[in-house]
Amino acid sequence: MNNVTFYEPRGDYNSSNKELINNPILVDFYKSKKNNSTSYVKNFASIINHYLKWRQITIEELIELGINESPFLTQFINDNSLDSKKRTRETIVSSVRQLMRFHKIPIVAERKRKDKIWYYDEDDTMNDFLDLHIHSSDSTKKKINRAIKDYCEFREKTPTELIEEQIDVKIIKKHLRGFFKWKKENFRATKGQEEISNQYIWQIILIIKRFYEEFFELHFVFKEYEKPTIDRTPKRQETITKDEMRELLAIADVRDSMILYGLWESGLSPVDLTSITYGKIKQFLNIGNPEDVPECAAFWHQRQKTKRKNSRFVCVLGKQTLKYVSMWLQLRTKNARYGYFEKITDDSIIFSTKSMPFKRSKHVPMNCLYNICKQLDTDTITPGRFRNNFNTRLTEAGLDYLIREMFMGHSLGIAGHYTHLQLDFYIKEYLKHYPRCFDLTIEDEKYKELEEENLQIKDAIRDIGSVLEGLIFEVGILSTGVQEADEWSGESNEALIKLKEEQNRNLQKVLETTKNKIDKLKRMG
Repeated sequence: MNNVTFYEPRGDYNSSNKELINNPILVDFYKSKKNNSTSYVKNFASIINHYLKWRQITIEELIELGINESPFLTQFINDNSLDSKKRTRETIVSSVRQLMRFHKIPIVAERKRKDKIWYYDEDDTMNDFLDLHIHSSDSTKKKINRAIKDYCEFREKTPTELIEEQIDVKIIKKHLRGFFKWKKENFRATKGQEEISNQYIWQIILIIKRFYEEFFELHFVFKEYEKPTIDRTPKRQETITKDEMRELLAIADVRDSMILYGLWESGLSPVDLTSITYGKIKQFLNIGNPEDVPECAAFWHQRQKTKRKNSRFVCVLGKQTLKYVSMWLQLRTKNARYGYFEKITDDSIIFSTKSMPFKRSKHVPMNCLYNICKQLDTDTITPGRFRNNFNTRLTEAGLDYLIREMFMGHSLGIAGHYTHLQLDFYIKEYLKHYPRCFDLTIEDEKYKELEEENLQIKDAIRDIGSVLEGLIFEVGILSTGVQEADEWSGESNEALIKLKEEQNRNLQKVLETTKNKIDKLKRMG
């Protein structure tokens, strides 16, 4: 290695991608790959050319340098002055290493290691296989390495020796059956697991199949071990009863009670809860007299999970939360344990850690619940269950969907774009359903009994209403008949009067004619 020449950057390297594609060094590399399409060749040449321009050397000089190129590869990955992202630079380094291994140059780039060394740094085959998963997480790489390492230990061979032997599908299946039998005999039982699960066996099959597909292009199906069916149905989280909430509060101190009430009455996620500062709610607090606080506090808050421009939602805090927040701040400003007072500013975190300095941490609610449930010797209640409880109780109480989603901080889409309500309206709706949903002095069973009585009263009122409607209908018919009778009687009276007038006229005519006849008879007689 001491005889290898170092090439200093000359600053005159300016080879194009087209010239590099037809280079014999790369042409031999393309032929060894099963995926030698035009797009792959152009992309690979562009990647190599990007590194060569950074180094200002030719590809022939790069191959000649050999293992002495390792420090430059590490420097290239950590060079933040380049326009490309670090993940892109890692891909480029991986391609350079593949090219140099193909030409049998034993180069090993420096890798970040944790407590254990889990790379086969001395085995080029394993390094090539791990380069296929360069963007995978460390846990995934450890699984791959563990599976191949166990398989090589069973076969008593290295990965390079595995790909050098002549093999077919039947032999691979035979080795896999023996490997699983050997693995079960040498299996170390983990917590709550006494034997190898089908899921673990299937993962090993996928890794070993991928290994043979990469180097042998062999494709096979292992019918003895079918893919296990996994139940992906999410477990339903039950609501938190008021009795459970009282048990949690019974052993909680001021800070823990504040967090419990904050989760119970607001339904906030841990990230959103721990992001509330004193400046947001100082107008609703009363540090001198914690009992004298308003029934509810509502303010606009930024969703910490998404941090979009339009991700504001209505954060509501109940009276008990405001009460314990005031008590907690009172303790923080008069903390004799540390010998001095804390100066509360608008940027001070409310739902903070328990000790000085009172800083923000999204794990505060979970740690609080874990410690309380550990003392009660019960299953840990997660903040997500409080959030589920908040939404479920308001839904059962009949709160409008749009208002619930605004309390939860969910995206409302076009409905939220055209809906602009004042905070007073949200406070009014929240206080309307607060006694039933979150008031611990009222039992859920009592509310159910009241609901049943209310339903019975509503049914009775509905029956009375139907009877009244029938009576009103009959009264209407009678009034119509009376009116028609009155109209008919009026018409009858007019007819009688006319008839009487006609009779009088006729009678007068008869009297006149009779009188005339009598006068005429007198004159004749």
